[in-house]
Amino acid sequence: MSKVIGHSSKLRIQAVEALENGTKHAQETQLIMQKGETISAAELVSQAATQYGISSGEYLSNMRHENVWGGGPEIVALANCLERQIVLLEPINKADKTIVEQKEGYCGGDAKSIYLNTIARFGPPSKGNSIHILSTNQQFPQEYHGKPSNHFLAVFPSEPF
Repeated sequence: MSKVIGHSSKLRIQAVEALENGTKHAQETQLIMQKGETISAAELVSQAATQYGISSGEYLSNMRHENVWGGGPEIVALANCLERQIVLLEPINKADKTIVEQKEGYCGGDAKSIYLNTIARFGPPSKGNSIHILSTNQQFPQEYHGKPSNHFLAVFPSEPF
């Protein structure tokens, strides 16, 4: 477990430094969000900081702390820093699976499976395998339907893509 925590800490630092360095240069770093859309690192940090009523510097300082949850800006920064697309998934109800069954990104299974739907792809096209994360709540997998998402979990494939 300590290796996972250590690796997680390194990734957090990389994401924050990518955002921080992108705001300091005369020519602001452009980050690829989704579908080729870009945003400057400074604008992304400013938007996130505004949501919390703090300055960009305070936001970046807070993100360095392990007890502060990262979110969209950190995912976008990390995808760009690692040059790997990060795919954001969400669990869906079995009843809803027919709605998204024909859409790109649907992952199915048997009656005991949890169904996942792709809701976003951040960063540049991957040079290697994409990184998949699940947007859900802290009670996942016991209770997740109808609850607001407030947590990200890494998703590891059980078989090669």
